Amino acid sequence: MRVIENGELSNMLPASFKGQIGAWERGQGKIFASGSIQGIYKSSFNLVFPSGMIHVGSLKKPLCCFGIGVEEGELRKILDSCCENHQAFLKKDGLWIYGKNQQFCLKLDDFIQKDLQIPIINVKEKNLYEDVQMLLECMDLKSHAGLDTESEKFKTCCEGLIKGNRTELKQAVLYLVGRGMGLTPSGDDILLGYTGLLKAAGLHRQVEEILISHVSGNTTEVSLNYYKALFWGYVNWDFKKLLECLVHKEAAKPYIESIKSLGHTSGWDTLLGLLIGLKKMGKM
Repeated sequence: MRVIENGELSNMLPASFKGQIGAWERGQGKIFASGSIQGIYKSSFNLVFPSGMIHVGSLKKPLCCFGIGVEEGELRKILDSCCENHQAFLKKDGLWIYGKNQQFCLKLDDFIQKDLQIPIINVKEKNLYEDVQMLLECMDLKSHAGLDTESEKFKTCCEGLIKGNRTELKQAVLYLVGRGMGLTPSGDDILLGYTGLLKAAGLHRQVEEILISHVSGNTTEVSLNYYKALFWGYVNWDFKKLLECLVHKEAAKPYIESIKSLGHTSGWDTLLGLLIGLKKMGKM
């Protein structure tokens, strides 16, 4: 990464500097595309391109499935300089971000590629996941969720996700997509956790077909990019690791804690979706 001020090279990072990039995102760095900054937050920001969104966050946080991670100090430099709607470019030599008086180049070829592909779990060994399921049940996820989980509509929705036929499943999915507040509505977070587990178990085809035909235009841009990554088979780093640890409760705990801290209720909603998916597997 380098910082350019007024067209001249002013600072070169140490050669040891490394970032992280999701496996599915790396190829986009080879293609020229024009985009802009759309969403600046306390410790991250989003870039929007015609092909999708790139989330730029800190190496201290788990890698986003459509994102890259950079060292905290360097991220702060970019955040202090960037503004909404400022330009960004994907070029052969990296990702260029235009700040107030600076241009930042993130050389993606030098970043460490992390595999965010959804792991495969064996649905025939569903009894091995009972300890993690019980752990999630003891966390009272519903009371922390962003939706009214005590409503009859939500209870019917859960029944449709767990043991409903195709019609009931579709009604549940349509009810949840885009429902709730925030960059990623709670209903989407529930569906992402639910579908992510089912995809790992090879049980995702029905729900994914419904989602593919319905999410566009019915939820936020951020949620839409999470869905796209999920359809391609990728999830955030901490969710991937949790899926890998479903048979080991103690190993799963740190990743559960990490996911819990995501957003206001996003992490809790995602874990609730995972729990609903585990209950569905238990019925099979």
